[in-house]
Amino acid sequence: MKLTCMQDDLKRGLAAISHAVAGKSATLPVLANVLLATDDGRLKLTATNLEVGINRWIGANIAQAGAVAVPAKLLADVVGGLPNDKVTLTLDPKTQTLRVECGRFVSNIKGVDADEFPSLPAVNTRAPLVSLPAVL
Repeated sequence: MKLTCMQDDLKRGLAAISHAVAGKSATLPVLANVLLATDDGRLKLTATNLEVGINRWIGANIAQAGAVAVPAKLLADVVGGLPNDKVTLTLDPKTQTLRVECGRFVSNIKGVDADEFPSLPAVNTRAPLVSLPAVL
């Protein structure tokens, strides 16, 4: 995986999905991670605590497709400290290490294979909608 996106977009995306990231007491350590995956020319961010799951897409220039799960808090802290400029994310598939580059800043974050991250259930868009009248 190799892509470029804007720091502010990535920061806001990570903030949006942070509500579904499991805490340190999670029974599965992978739930403290965020899944980064390329998806139709965008970067898809996914987090779940097995009760709540959130997907968020941000614009990105995808040079190479791929996916990895990395510690959500660590990535959010790293991205939050970067200048509002282009961020390049590069995954080494052999070591599952995500390289984060922005200007002269470089960081390597050890991740886990995306297959270890639990998938979110699909939303049934054909299910009937329920409307309730508002009572004042």
